Amino acid sequence: MYFTQAALIAAISATSTGVQAGVLELSTFQKVWTSELDHQSYEDAETSFATENAFMTAELATFGTLDASSSSGYDDAPVSSILCNHQMGKSGYERAEQIYQQYPNSNLSVLYNKDELSCFLAALPSSTFAENNNKVLDSWTVAPLTSYMKIRAGTVEAIEAAHESGEDLKSIGFSVCLPATQEQDSASIADGILERIQARDEQTGRSLAMEKFHWTRSDVLHDRVLYTSTHHSRIGRWRQAMEEGINAEHQCQSLFDDLETLQTSDVNDFIFTMGHGDAMDPSSAASAHCMLSLVASLAAQPEVCSVENVQQNKEVNDIAQWITQSYEENKRPFWDVGLAGSGQIVQVSDSGLDTNNCYFWDADGEVVKDLSRTVDNSRRKVIQYYAYKDGVALTNDHGTHCAGSVLGHRALDGKTESTGQADGTGRDAKLAFFDIGLGSACCYVPGTSTLFGPGADAGAKLHSASWGSNTATYTSSARDFDNYIYNNDDFLPMVAAGNSGNGNAMQTVGSPATAKNIIAVGASASGGRDLFNGGEKYLAYFSSRGPTADGRLKPDIVAPGFQILSSAGVENQVGECDAGIPSWSGQAGGLSYKSGTSMATPVVSGNMAIVRQYLTEGWYPSGAKVPADAISRPSAALMKAIVLNGGQSLQAVYQSNGSTTPVAEYDNNQGFGRINMLNSLPLVGKNDISMKLYHDEIITPGQLESVTVDVVQCDSTNEVRATLVWTDPPGQTGCSDCLINDLDLIVSKSGAVIYSNGGTSADTKNNAERVRVPAAAGDKITVSVKGSNLASSSQKYSLVITGCLDNVAKSPTTAFPTKSPTKAPSHAPTISAKPTANTGALQPALETTLAGGNGSNGAMFDLKAKDSDIYIHSFDVVEQNRREVDVWVYTKADTHDNFQTNKGAWTSIGSTTITSKGTGVRVPLGAQVFNPVYIKAGATQAFYITFPAGTIAYTNGNSFGAVFAQDDHLQFLQGSGVPHEFAGKFAPRVWNGAIIYSKPSIEVVTPAPVTSAPTLPPVGAVTPAPVVSVT
Repeated sequence: MYFTQAALIAAISATSTGVQAGVLELSTFQKVWTSELDHQSYEDAETSFATENAFMTAELATFGTLDASSSSGYDDAPVSSILCNHQMGKSGYERAEQIYQQYPNSNLSVLYNKDELSCFLAALPSSTFAENNNKVLDSWTVAPLTSYMKIRAGTVEAIEAAHESGEDLKSIGFSVCLPATQEQDSASIADGILERIQARDEQTGRSLAMEKFHWTRSDVLHDRVLYTSTHHSRIGRWRQAMEEGINAEHQCQSLFDDLETLQTSDVNDFIFTMGHGDAMDPSSAASAHCMLSLVASLAAQPEVCSVENVQQNKEVNDIAQWITQSYEENKRPFWDVGLAGSGQIVQVSDSGLDTNNCYFWDADGEVVKDLSRTVDNSRRKVIQYYAYKDGVALTNDHGTHCAGSVLGHRALDGKTESTGQADGTGRDAKLAFFDIGLGSACCYVPGTSTLFGPGADAGAKLHSASWGSNTATYTSSARDFDNYIYNNDDFLPMVAAGNSGNGNAMQTVGSPATAKNIIAVGASASGGRDLFNGGEKYLAYFSSRGPTADGRLKPDIVAPGFQILSSAGVENQVGECDAGIPSWSGQAGGLSYKSGTSMATPVVSGNMAIVRQYLTEGWYPSGAKVPADAISRPSAALMKAIVLNGGQSLQAVYQSNGSTTPVAEYDNNQGFGRINMLNSLPLVGKNDISMKLYHDEIITPGQLESVTVDVVQCDSTNEVRATLVWTDPPGQTGCSDCLINDLDLIVSKSGAVIYSNGGTSADTKNNAERVRVPAAAGDKITVSVKGSNLASSSQKYSLVITGCLDNVAKSPTTAFPTKSPTKAPSHAPTISAKPTANTGALQPALETTLAGGNGSNGAMFDLKAKDSDIYIHSFDVVEQNRREVDVWVYTKADTHDNFQTNKGAWTSIGSTTITSKGTGVRVPLGAQVFNPVYIKAGATQAFYITFPAGTIAYTNGNSFGAVFAQDDHLQFLQGSGVPHEFAGKFAPRVWNGAIIYSKPSIEVVTPAPVTSAPTLPPVGAVTPAPVVSVT
C-alpha cells in the first residue's frame, strides 16, 4: 500500500489550511496533546502527520474485530480517535453532549477543555471514517489516532538515552479507548493485546506488528518522494528496533517472560513492567530495541490511544514541629491542646521500616509483615505492614526516617510514650506502612489500586510518598493518582516534589508530584541546630521547582526539609533510640539527619493528620472541641484548601554556596509558601482568626456563586484570605493543558477585583486558587466562585475563607444558594401496579461485591426469595467513572437465562439520573425510581440495569446461575454482562452493587402484573430537565 505524490501533497496541504470541518490540523493536535511529533521539525512533522493519516485511512478497513468478545454492538472494529468541538459560546460539557447525540456509544474521555476548543478521546467504529459515512458537523473535527499521535513526547528519546547509559528500563504505560458497548475487562484487554503483539506470520515467522506500524511496513519506502533524510533515518531506526527487537530470533523473550501487568485505578490504563534485565543485552527486557519494538507494536493496536515510557521512581524533628505549627520558636500550640493526629491513620509508602526503633517499637508485639492486608488496631504505632516486595529495613533506611517525621513517638520501653528528640509532627497518629523497597533498591511502585488499597482497608485517608521520577510531564502515574483521588475524594496524598532544583533549575518537579489533586511538597531550610538561626525563611537550594510541563503551579506547599532529625533504624537491634545529637548526615543510636523533599513531605503529612483530627473532632468553627460540630468525612479538596490558605511566603532561596536568590509568591519556587498551621486554623487561646468553610459545594457550567464577609477587629491578622480547591477529573497522559473543569475564584473589595494566584486575570491552569487581600475593621469583602468552563455537568469544590470575620457559624449566615436541584428522569418510568398490602420493614441491604475489574453498560442478574415473600425497592449501583449517568431498570419473572437479547420479554419499570463516585463506591438509585417488585417465596425474578452512556461495574464470575451472595431471605445469583440495550451477552458476570428490599410482616395479596412499558426514546433524543437557578 503506497500513496501517490499528489495524494501526499494534498494530505499535507490539509494540515496547513484554516479550520475545516472534518480536518484535524497538525497545529491543533500539537496544541491539545504532546506526542513524538513534537520532536520533529514542523516540516518533517507535517509529512509524518499526513503520511500516517493516509496510511491509517487505508488500513481502517483491514483492522477487523479486536477479538471475538469485543465486537459486540459493532459491525466494524472500534478505532481509537480524537474528536474536537470548537463551537463558540459552549462549555466542554455542552460540546460533549452534542457529540454524544451523534455517537451515543462513544464513551468520551476529556483530553483538552478551553473556552475556544474541547477535545475528547473515544473509540469509534472504523466506518466513521469512510468517505460516505462521516457524521462530522461544521464545528467538529474527527480523526483516527495514528501511531505517532499515540506515542507521548520524549518516549523514544528516553528509551534510547537509557540504553546508551546502560540503565535498566522497566515499564511501558498505555491506555485504551473502548466503546461503551464493549466489556471493560482489564485482564482480557491486556492479554488480548499481548497475544496480538506476539503474533507471527506462519510462513516467515516475522512479527505481524511490523505491517501495522507505519514506519516499518514493507512498502513504506514507496512514499520516499516526500521524505527527507531525517525521515529515512527514522525509518531505519524503527526497522532496526523491530528487526533486533521483537522480530529477532530471541523475540525479546525475556521481556514477555518477565512481563507483569500492573493494575491502575482506571480500567483503561495499563502498565507493562519487566524484570531488571541488561540494557545492552538485545534479548533483555531492558534492551532499547525490545522496548522500542514494544512501543511501536502497542501504538499500532487500534484500541490503544496512548503509549509512554514509565520512569523508575526513586527516593527523592523537633525543629520542624514549631516551624510548621506556629513559626515561633519552641511553640507547639496544636500539641498543647491535644491536636497531634489522634484517631488518624496515615499510610506511608517507602523503602522499609524498622519497627523496632523506639519511635515505633511495641513491646507487646507487632503486626505481621506480609501481603495479607492484616490490620491490628491494638498496636501502639504500626497497625499494618504490607510487604509488597521484601518487608526488610536496613540500617538508617529512608523509610524509617520518613515515617518517623510523620508520626514517630518515642517509647523507651516500647509501651509508655514520652517526648523524644525527633517526634513526628503528627505523633499521635498511627501508621499503615507499604514497603516498596527490595533490599537496598527502591522504589517498586504498583498502580494506585494496589498501592492505596491496603491503607484504605486500615482506614487511612492520608498518604505520604517521598519518592518520584525526574519528569515534569503529566505521566500515567500522575493520571493514576488523580483518578484514584477523583474516585475516592476523601483521600489525600502528599508527594515529594524532587531534589533537582540546584542552580534555580525550573520545571524540575517530578511525577507523580505533577498530579493535580495531590499536595506536591517542596523543601524549605530549617532553623536552630538543623541549619542556622533564621534559616526557616529560605527555600532549600535542592528543592525542585515548577511549573509542570503544561504550565501548572508547583510545588503546592513547602516545609522544612534540610537536615531534618528523625528516627533511624539499626539492623538486628531492638529499641534503638535517642543517643545524643548526630553529626550532619550522620547517625547516633536511633536518630539521624537527612535532607530532601523526602524529609519535607512527611512533615506536611503529619500536619495533615492534625488538620483531619481538627475537622473530625469538631474544632470548626469555634476553635475548641465541640463533638456535635464534627465533619465526619472531610474531602481531600477541603483539607488541601485549608493548608494552602495558610501558607507563609519565604524570602529567598538559600543556595549551596551560601548566597541567596529572591523568591516571590506563586513563582514556582515555593507555590503557596511554607505550611503554617496557626495561619490555617482558628484555635482558642492561640489566635483570634475566624474561618468559614464551604465543603463539597456543587457548581454547574456558567454558574456564579458569591458570599460577602464582614471584617471586624482582631489581633492575629490584617488580611482576609480565600482559597478555592476542587478535585479535578484526571487528564490524559502527556496532556498539553491538563485542567478539565475550570473554576475561578474572584474577590472584590470596594469595587476593585482581585484575581487569584497573583494574576491579572482569571487562572485557567490550576485547580487550587488563593487570594490574599488587606482588610480592616468595617470592610466588606465579596468572594465569588464561577463555573467558567466545565467538561462535566457539575463540579464539587471546597472554599476556605479566613480573617477577622464577623458572624461565623457552622452554617455561614451568608450561605451559597442551592445549586443542584433534583433532575427529572431522562424518560418517564412505567409504574407497576401498587401492591395491595404493606410491603413491610426494610432489611439490611444485600451487597454483592465491589471488586470491579470488568464492566460494560449493562448487567443482568437473578434474585431468588428464600422462605419468605419479599419486595425489591431499589438498588445501589456502581459506575466505573465519576460522572452523571442515566440509569434504566427492567425486570421479568423467572430467570434471565436465554433472554439477554430478547427485549420483548422484559418490562421497563423505571429510570433516573445519578452522579456516580467511581469504582468501588455504591450510589443509591433512590426509593422512588420504581414501585416495589414482589417476589414470592421460592420464586426467581430477573433484573436488567443499564447505563445508556456509562459503564456499570461488574466482576468476572465462575459459574452462571450459582449463588454468589445471600442473607436469611434473599439469594443473588451470578448473571450476565449485557451491553445497552439488550446488545449481547458476557457470562458469568457478578453485578457490583446492593439490593434494597423488605420482608412483609404479614401475608400479602399478590399484586397485579407489572404493566408493559412504552418504547424508550433513543439515547440521542433524551432531553434533560432544565436546571433551575435558585436565588
